[in-house]
Amino acid sequence: MPLGDFHLGRLQPSLPHPLTLNRGGGCQAGHSRPTIEREEDMGDAEERVRVYGLLLEHPEWVPILEEAMAVQQAKAREYQEKGYGESLGFEWFDCHADPQLLHRMVSARLLDITLKTHSSTHFRVRDSELLREAIVGLQVPQVRREAGIPADLFSRIVGLEDIKTILCYAIEAKERVGVLLQGPPASAKTLFLMELARLPDSLYVLAQTMSGPGLALALRVHEPRFLLIDEIDRLDPGDVGVLNSLLATGWVVETKVGKALPIQFSTRVFAAGIRPERLPQDLLSRFIRLRFAAYTREQFEEICRTILPEEGCDGETAGYIAREVWAIHREGADIRQCVQVARLAQGDRSRVEVIIKALRKQGR
Repeated sequence: MPLGDFHLGRLQPSLPHPLTLNRGGGCQAGHSRPTIEREEDMGDAEERVRVYGLLLEHPEWVPILEEAMAVQQAKAREYQEKGYGESLGFEWFDCHADPQLLHRMVSARLLDITLKTHSSTHFRVRDSELLREAIVGLQVPQVRREAGIPADLFSRIVGLEDIKTILCYAIEAKERVGVLLQGPPASAKTLFLMELARLPDSLYVLAQTMSGPGLALALRVHEPRFLLIDEIDRLDPGDVGVLNSLLATGWVVETKVGKALPIQFSTRVFAAGIRPERLPQDLLSRFIRLRFAAYTREQFEEICRTILPEEGCDGETAGYIAREVWAIHREGADIRQCVQVARLAQGDRSRVEVIIKALRKQGR
């Protein structure tokens, strides 16, 4: 399970479930969530960065923590079964660890002391879930492969041959490059990112859930050859520093346990957004910008006929879904909504008609 696909962390699969770094899902454009909620989310993210950094700094702690968590879980289960109440955790001899080392972990806020007497000290792991996640992520060996372009890359996308060519040049580039796909909704931007996510060593993220520390940690652990950022115009202005440095020099400074460690990457960055002019000009200047026009009705239907059979629809049903969704939304029609209709219908035309009828009624 590569750490390239994690919530910073809850490990997640790649597309269609994107990597989110720090703030969790659901943040809308403009970041209108209450300030206190944002501060809590950021605190949670910073704690994750801190724990990952500690285990990177002290890999010799991992087997001790694993044994400690196993003992702690077994004792909690035993106390519950026997009705003893809450377990105090474990002692140094339970996990075969030097007491002084356990006290260092207390100072590092990985362990808590639950009881201390003249003859004994009981410890408890502070956040077992986070530690297990970090241990799994950091112990997975990273397999490096040469980037190979799939023979059918971009085959699901109708037209736009010039953009496909430029993206292939960027994939093959020997030096760092940044490409920004800019245009209205339903103009193939995300489809291009989904295709790029098929490349070896690619990492897909949503900008509105990406913070600077989270991105730095993801780069350090996953070492992606290709970084794919969707909805980049929702990137918080306070979080552009790491991305700007990555594009400008390839150097990223990661803070681990109070130490600033510069690391250099050769990552290519592909981003997509509707209104990227919201971003700082110095960041925008790092990209070559490719502008998209909205689909015509004919293009919209042709793309649906190409994509929806992958969701169990025959060609006739795919065309029907495309025409009906276009009739509801016109130029605002979105391929992704057609995909959702197909997935709900599971290849059943009668289900498609029920769903379309409901969408017509709601006007969406």
